[in-house]
Amino acid sequence: MSSPMEDQEGLSEHKRLGFERLRQHAAFNAIPVGGNRLVADEPLCHLGTRGGILSHLLAWSEALNYTYPVKWLQGSSGMGKSTILRTVAYRLMQRRGLLAQFFFRRTSAGRNTAAHFVATLAYQISLSIPDVQPYIEGAIERNPMLFSLSLWDQAQALILSPIQAVHRSSPLEPSQTPRIIIIDGLDECHDSDKQWEILQILCRMLVNLPISFAVLISSRPEHHIRSAFELGDLNRITSPLSLDDSYELDTDIRKFLEYKFRKIKKKHPSRILLPKEWPAEGVIESLTKISSGQFVFASTLDKFISSTHHNPAERLQTILQSDVVVSSKSRGQLGLLYTAILQTVDPLDLTDILRVLGALLIPFDSGRKILSQAFLEHLLGLPQGGVRRFLFDLECFVNCWESDEHVHFLHDSFPEYLFDKARAGRYWIDLGLIYADLTQQCVIKLLKPTDWKGIGDLIFFLDQHKVLFSRATPTTSLHAAIKNFDLQKMNQLTTQKALYYFDLRISFLQAIRMSKFTDAEALYRSQLTTYARCIRPKMQIYTQDLITRYYLIAAVSMSSRYSSTLSCIFPICHKLKRFDQKLGFKVIDSEISPDFKGIMRDLFDNPGEYFVSRNKYADISVYLLYSMTEGSETYIIPGYRPNFFFKSVEQCMADVFPAILSKAAFREDVVLRMQDKALSAPYLRCVPIADAIRKYLATTDMRPKVGLAPLRRPSLIVNLSSILNRHSSTPERIMSSVAASKGPVQVVGLTTLIPVTVPGRRIHSKWKFVPKMECRVPEALGPFPRAPNTIVIMTFPLPVLQERCRRS
Repeated sequence: MSSPMEDQEGLSEHKRLGFERLRQHAAFNAIPVGGNRLVADEPLCHLGTRGGILSHLLAWSEALNYTYPVKWLQGSSGMGKSTILRTVAYRLMQRRGLLAQFFFRRTSAGRNTAAHFVATLAYQISLSIPDVQPYIEGAIERNPMLFSLSLWDQAQALILSPIQAVHRSSPLEPSQTPRIIIIDGLDECHDSDKQWEILQILCRMLVNLPISFAVLISSRPEHHIRSAFELGDLNRITSPLSLDDSYELDTDIRKFLEYKFRKIKKKHPSRILLPKEWPAEGVIESLTKISSGQFVFASTLDKFISSTHHNPAERLQTILQSDVVVSSKSRGQLGLLYTAILQTVDPLDLTDILRVLGALLIPFDSGRKILSQAFLEHLLGLPQGGVRRFLFDLECFVNCWESDEHVHFLHDSFPEYLFDKARAGRYWIDLGLIYADLTQQCVIKLLKPTDWKGIGDLIFFLDQHKVLFSRATPTTSLHAAIKNFDLQKMNQLTTQKALYYFDLRISFLQAIRMSKFTDAEALYRSQLTTYARCIRPKMQIYTQDLITRYYLIAAVSMSSRYSSTLSCIFPICHKLKRFDQKLGFKVIDSEISPDFKGIMRDLFDNPGEYFVSRNKYADISVYLLYSMTEGSETYIIPGYRPNFFFKSVEQCMADVFPAILSKAAFREDVVLRMQDKALSAPYLRCVPIADAIRKYLATTDMRPKVGLAPLRRPSLIVNLSSILNRHSSTPERIMSSVAASKGPVQVVGLTTLIPVTVPGRRIHSKWKFVPKMECRVPEALGPFPRAPNTIVIMTFPLPVLQERCRRS
């Protein structure tokens, strides 16, 4: 749909940005009627048919004030609701009465969810009432995240408020303002809760708009939709209209068939082969009767018989000799018609035909559909043009365009038939087997990067791997493909420049775990071992520096996907940041994939080369506690945030500290640091932090025996901060000798006490035993009495302090 607003030279760049964002979130395929054009294969009512219903709806739309501003057109599948609404939209467009339209379609991406509903309406309203556009753009500029809000918040900001603002500045004149919104196929929107939500939003808008607007809605009479129309304000403003028992459906169908048969006799390439009295007397009446008021029956029948590649007389005879006519059922003829048509395809091609149809029709997440013929041929291993060849005799159901264009299904009743085992019989499509087939083909091709046609193919796997694996029937061939998959061969895929931000191995591993195989966990663990070997060079970079190791563990442990503020707590050098973004895991100042977190947690939690012990978590806990202690070298002001859009340090700490502490071993130094009165009050007021400390301290009576005597009154206090402040060259480990016989040592600082017995000799280049029963230490601490061969090693992480000492 072209935008005249974009052609205005005076439109500022600022406004263009807001309007472009609106365009990006609009579903243009949900707008079949635009200006003087119509979308192919979404036709209008045939001339001379549906006159009564069209006249009624158009007369209702022309009122200046609506007693019932909501008109609900209901009817069973195939009754022609969409065609009627397209016709009304087209005529209103010509009369400048159409404000906006949205045609839902169950099998069409972008049209089968409510995600783009409000943006699509708002985009059209900005064109129908140009004065609202600055207000819509302003709302988008003020809140770039607007399209992620609830449907009502979007509608209020993009539709209701702009129209109200325009009316306040210059009152809208009803006779000169487009005021009709058309919503077709509400029942084809995924998620019944969203269908109900859309109805409530439309109702609230109509009640609060400054002049009388109206909405024309069509749907099947499903229970939850019918119930919504029978309640509250929506019930009071709605006028229902049923297609099932009114408006001379049989008469309209008869007229339609008569016209189509006359057209075949005049224009069909094989018309010379048709008998003069074709079709025979009574045939049209019989076909009208068995159509049971379903226009989709008559339309499909016409497309089947009028195929230019076949003899119309023979095709009509096929239908007349089938169960469609013979059956005595009054409402099952549509399925019988589909069966009769499928019986005409080559039996040798039937398996491939159903395979292609299934791949085209199965649902995916994120609105993604496989509709490209070229993609399907590549994925399923079919020759070029294979999709079109297999669908050649099904042109009454689908429309095949050029080889790399989409396949369009003409009516949703056909997919519904194929997925209904009772109706379709031997033509039934098993969704689980289709998912398994596609999954197996993806697994096979992941090992052959040269087989993938561009980044789009790989993004398909990234987008849909969870859906494919979780819904696939656990077949023997798929199990073998997963079990024999060589994860190391995927390295060449993950190093391609086009896959800068992706690691397909992560997606593959998580997908295995979600599969339906009884041994899915064993398959996952086997491949996880291989993955651990693959990432060893990267892990060596992250683990060679203590702070970076802590950062990685913390980033994987925290619940938030965004790690930007974490670098305030664990400072990372620029060189390592560059490595992380170019060749690493992309976890520093980035959005971290939940799948990556899950994989790394498994590597950290299970025995192996990357196992993180409870003592290591305790070390990180001490580090974090020290960062929350006022006056410490690593103390961080709680309210600090590196960027307006990022979390504050306090919020980040409330996320990461409980996660780390929950896995930490009980240690005396952790407890002492928690009991330090210097812990910053703002941190302690954070409920997650306070709760984590409370839970940790509650385990003191279950403290494991690690060689430490129970806490008693200390006979010596060693303040490590004093040592560091006086001696900038202090190494990471400080060794000093104390008298074990005079009681335990209380160490103030980031420490771990480990009793060790060693011979009396030089232990460290900086600290050593002295024969005079004392140790060379800072004078402020005085001489240390020594018990023979007994020392206490105080270990603590100090890379930040050391870095500052080196800089000073």
